[in-house]
Parts: sequence; C-alpha cells; structure tokens
Amino acid sequence: MPNSIVIKNKIQKFKKKIEISGDKSISIRWVLISSLVKGVSKAKNLLMSEDVIAAINAIRKLGIKVNINKNICKVFGNGLDGYKYKKNLVINAQNSGTLGRLILGLLINTPYPIKIIGDKSLSKRDFKRVTDPLSKFGAKFVLKDEKYLPLKIYGSKNLKSIFYKESRGSAQCKSSVIFAGMRTKGETKIKAKKSRNHTELLAKHLKLPIKIKLNKNYDFIKISKVHRIKKLNYNIPSDISSSAFFIVLATLSKNSQLTIKNVNINPSRIGIISILKKMGANIKFEKQKNYKGAKIADTAADIFNDAEIIVKVKEPQKVEVDMIRENQIVYTYLHLAAAKELTEGLIKSKSINIAYETVTDDNGRLPLLAPMSAVAGRMSVQAGAHCLEKNQSGRGLLLGGAPGVTGGTVVILGGGVVGENAAVIATGMQAKVHIVDKSEARLKQLVEMFGDKIIPEQSDKTDLDKLVAEADLLVGGVLIPGAEAPKLITKEMIKTMKRGSVIVDVAIDQGGCVETSKPTTHGDPTYIVDEVVHYCVANMPGGVPRTSTLALNNATLPFLVKLANKGYQKALSEDKNFLAGLNIFKGQVTYKAVADVFGHEYIDPSSVI
Repeated sequence: MPNSIVIKNKIQKFKKKIEISGDKSISIRWVLISSLVKGVSKAKNLLMSEDVIAAINAIRKLGIKVNINKNICKVFGNGLDGYKYKKNLVINAQNSGTLGRLILGLLINTPYPIKIIGDKSLSKRDFKRVTDPLSKFGAKFVLKDEKYLPLKIYGSKNLKSIFYKESRGSAQCKSSVIFAGMRTKGETKIKAKKSRNHTELLAKHLKLPIKIKLNKNYDFIKISKVHRIKKLNYNIPSDISSSAFFIVLATLSKNSQLTIKNVNINPSRIGIISILKKMGANIKFEKQKNYKGAKIADTAADIFNDAEIIVKVKEPQKVEVDMIRENQIVYTYLHLAAAKELTEGLIKSKSINIAYETVTDDNGRLPLLAPMSAVAGRMSVQAGAHCLEKNQSGRGLLLGGAPGVTGGTVVILGGGVVGENAAVIATGMQAKVHIVDKSEARLKQLVEMFGDKIIPEQSDKTDLDKLVAEADLLVGGVLIPGAEAPKLITKEMIKTMKRGSVIVDVAIDQGGCVETSKPTTHGDPTYIVDEVVHYCVANMPGGVPRTSTLALNNATLPFLVKLANKGYQKALSEDKNFLAGLNIFKGQVTYKAVADVFGHEYIDPSSVI
C-alpha cells in the first residue's frame, strides 16, 4: 500500500535518562537579552537551530561578540546602549517570527534606519501587529504593502512610554513592547491577553523593573526604563515539544521508565502532558526548579520548614499539621467545627490560623466562602442530574423532562449562596424548584430573582417531611458560619424518599445536614442508603479546579497581600472583617462556634492581637 508506514517491531522495555535540546523560544530570548548585558553571559544547552543561529548573527551585526564551544555559548554584551549601529544595516530573521518581532523592540532607538528581512514564509506574516504599538513609542516603520517584510525601522531618541491593549494574545508582540518599554522613560503599561510568558519570567528572574498582575482573561504588565541587566548565566530548559516524541514513546512501552532532565514545564506548554495523564499515563514532575525568580521546593516539608505563611485551599491534612511550626501563619479553608482532630492539632502547634470561611464583610456576608459556595451550588444540580441517570443507580429521570413529559422536582435546603446558585442551574434545566429557608426576607429576595420559576418555602411554615418525600433531587446547602451543620434530614425521612432519588449534601464540609451523610471523594462520589443515592463529596469545587482556582484567588488574594505587606498584627487589627477569620491563635481558640462545639475556652480575637 503506497504512503503507508508499517511498524512490525515491538518497543523493548527500557529505563533511560536523557536531555533534549533547549527550548527555541527561550534560546532566542536569552540571546537577545544577553546582548544587553554589560559583561559575559553563558548558556548551556542552547538550541542551535536555524532560528537561534539567525538571532546570534543578528546581534553580531550589532557589534556583539559571540563564542560557541561545544555545548556552551558565550555572549559578550556591551550594555544597554552598547549596540554598534551602522548605516545600511540589514538583519535577516530567516524564518523566525520570534526574532523578527522581538528585535524590533530592542532597535526602537536606532540612530540609522535598519532593514529587517526574512525568508519567503516569514515575509507573508503580519508584522503590522507589532509595528503599530511600537510606533506609539515614537519610532517609525515602513513595511511592504503596509504589513509585510521587508520593513525599515527609523528609531527615535525621544521615546515616550505607552499603554498597549492587545486585541488578541501574542507572546511575540507583547515581548517586543516589553523590550521597547525597557528603553523608554516613564512606565509602559500593557493589558495583555493570556499567552506564553517567557519574557516576563526572565525579566522577573533578572529583577528588572517589571510588575505583573494576573487576571482571569488579561495580564496587566508595567515595565519601566532599565539601567542595567545582570549577567544571565543559564541552563536553557529542554523543549517540551521535542520531548513529546520521547514521552509518547515511553507511554507506549509497557513497564518502561524515561526521565527527561531539565524540561520547560511552563503551564502554557504542557498540554501534551495533561492529555496523556487523562489517558492513564504515569507522568510526574520531579525536582522542579524555576527561572521565575521564585523558589520551588522539592517536597512539602521544605515549604513548611521555610515559609512564614502557608496558603492552601483545602484544610491541612494530618501529615501537614505535624509540619506546622509555632507562630507560622496558615491561611486556608479550615472547617474546624467538623474536624476535632485538626482543631486539636492546630492548637498544639501554636500557629496562627485564619479560615477563609469565617472572614466577613460589612454586611455580615462571607466573601471568601461565597466563590466556592457558588461553584458548589451550581455543581450540586449538575452532579445530581447525572446521578439521576439509570446507569448511576438513579431513577432514570431527566430533570428538565421532555416535550409532553414532566420534569423532576428539586428541593433546595438553604437560600444562601449555595441555594441561590443551585436554583440558577435547576431553573435553567426547567425543573420544579422548591427553596427552603428560615428567613422570609431572603425568600422574598429569591422570588425577586427567579419569579415564578421557584416555590419559596419558609422552614417553620412548611411540611418538610412532605417536601422531602416529593423530591427527585434534594440539595443540602445549609450553613451556620464556622459551626457544624444542623441535621435537618433524618434517617426516617430518607426512608420516605422515592427509589433512585438523589441527595447532594453540599454541607458535608461542615458535617452535613443529612443524618445519613458521610464524606466521599471525586473518585468514589456516591453510595446508597435505603435506595436513595447519596452524593457527599467534600470539597466539591475541586472537581473543576481551573474555575475554582480563578474564582477563589480573586477573593482571597487581596487579604493575603494585606497579610504579607503589613504583617498579621496590623492586617487583622485594622480590619475587623479579616479578624473574624482568626480561628486559632497560638494555642487559643478565637472563634466561638469552634470553642463551643469542642468545649474549649473562647478567647476574643481582638484581645490577642
């Protein structure tokens, strides 16, 4: 058969350690940044591809000496203003869009016009995307057909800082603007759509005057004029794309083990790893180090030993509690009222423990709990609808029904953030929705939100037994801040429920509001009592970690910044709402609900700060 490849030989079992050639994008950036250093920068594992060689030839044309000996490349930089510009200079970017675009930011103050050319392929790519923002600095560009290579850059001595908002994400355009901002008085601001961040990471590593604020859809970057860049001695990490071939080979060979050293695992580059893990591949990252300027520890013990503040999502596990030191700050979800062993362990540690779930706002709400409650509320109906399917031991019921077929009945216990968000999904599915809450005022608010899509039920005026018996899906969203959830649904009530109906007990993190509830996991989420499916996953938002991380970080980060910048004493004493999060302080219980449930003496938190 023509154009076919037949592989007959089996892959033999192997155990190997290898190192792949360096990452191309980082190699080019290293060459360009090293050319601005005053002194000699050394790189190991530089990728000697055509694109990188083109970058080396480009800086050589600008008067920078480069020596290559075996696996080591040396760049002899002349400083930030050390380029030797010549008249009629031509730089050939060959096929490299990275080089062609990034170097424009470095040449923005050239005293003579410089011509940038490329091969046939590069000459068809859009360069107007990068010359438009660079023109705002004061440089001028002349492009073929106003868009393509070859182009000429006419630099300016009077560069001005700019604000650049990307219409679409491009690491190359963003990097070029950053390079230009390094040469400009004032502060250049960039609102950049998410893209690869190699330049920002290298800038942070070099301690350049760059500030980065991460947001959901955009990164906000500020770069000021750079006066000096320290030597950049660097072992270029291996390219993940090149490594992918060997990674796949190892996954196809039974019982084989492959270690690839020094691989670039930037989150924007490891999609292949995520896919293979989902397919069942056993892939681990070991001894992670970082060129970001941050320290990456090899073990959890290293983190707990060095860090002053431990920031988590889930409450500390037993092995972590044993590592917590006296006076160390722990900032996370704690849910202590349902965790006696954890409470006692934190008391014993004499650490400072701030719980997300008890921090308040001026209206008495729980702003750090709200994002996860919202996620859990929405997931509760999603998970419950799935559990109602026949192959999940459910009733075989579609919550929204079908043309001519009545949908299911959803009973939501609690009209707080969980209940409200559960109702969003349940009403969207066109289910019949009852919301039970003790507050008449809150029920009125919910009616204003949902209209006749919900049936409000005041808890002390409704027949809860009857509602539970009618429910196809029961969502437990009851919350008493910092305290154990009340058991509203008894074993006897469970026995009256329909065969194959479903309970989703969102309150399980606080002990659960159903008498038959017990914590389960995402891996094994359900069990059956009296023919009723129970879904009681602790930390439900962990099932959607990307959404949950972004939502939680938006809420918790401002308090963490206060904690880090001001110290815990000033941060807590200045903010009574933040102080409400202090649950255990150096062996003393400073949250009343926790003290009451375990019989400890309650200490007013304001008295210990």
